Amino acid sequence: MDTKEYFEELIGLENDNIHPEFHTYAAAWIRARSPYLYSEVIANFKAIESEIYAQQQCDAAKDPF
Repeated sequence: MDTKEYFEELIGLENDNIHPEFHTYAAAWIRARSPYLYSEVIANFKAIESEIYAQQQCDAAKDPF
């Protein structure tokens, strides 16, 4: 997943109307049942983490309130 796809998918997550704790549960579930997949997700996140934070800062500067 690249940064663009990440932000596109965030909209879908918000529309799911599920408590944010679900995402922690999902991460724990994946880690317990598929450690290889969990490691792959961590590696992918670390590869684009700085881009995600940079985009969030840009978005916050555009709409400070």
